[in-house]
Amino acid sequence: MKRIIEAGQRYQVVDKTAYVWEVERVTDKHGIPHASLIRVGAASERRLVSAQILLDRSLYRQVAAPPNPSMPGPA
Repeated sequence: MKRIIEAGQRYQVVDKTAYVWEVERVTDKHGIPHASLIRVGAASERRLVSAQILLDRSLYRQVAAPPNPSMPGPA
C-alpha cells in the first residue's frame, strides 16, 4: 500500500523528544518528493525532509492532528 503525505499531517521523530512536526507543503526537489515541516508550537523551527525519510517508520511516526473545530462532530 502506498502512503501519501499531505499538508496538515503531523509526525513525531522516533526518539526521546515529544516534538510534533506538521507538514506545511509537499514539493518536488529534482524529482524527489520532499515535505516542509514546521514544529508545532514553535513555528520558527522548520525542516525539509524527503518523503522517503518521513514515511520510514523507524525514523518518523504519524500522529493524530487535533480535531478541526469547523467540522461538525457526531450527532
